[in-house]
Amino acid sequence: LERHTDRPSGEYGVTCCLEKQCNFPIFFEREGHTIEIELDVGDICIYKGIDYPHWREPYQGTRHIQVFLMYVDRSGLYQDYKWDKRSSLCQPPN
Repeated sequence: LERHTDRPSGEYGVTCCLEKQCNFPIFFEREGHTIEIELDVGDICIYKGIDYPHWREPYQGTRHIQVFLMYVDRSGLYQDYKWDKRSSLCQPPN
């Protein structure tokens, strides 16, 4: 996963490790410093993906299960990006 920030519909990100064979840390850049976070099975990391660049190095194992959830603050700057500005989930882009 290349270094990036998330689009407005991913203001907040949650990543949860469900299964892993080997370490697969997620990296964040904050104020010029790299922060490495290693999740064990059942751990979650909540982050503001729109503000902090993040990435992962190439995976060295053969199996890893991770869940990603993205949110926007319903009263915040990106509230209109709920569902990527669609009328509901499972709809094509407007």
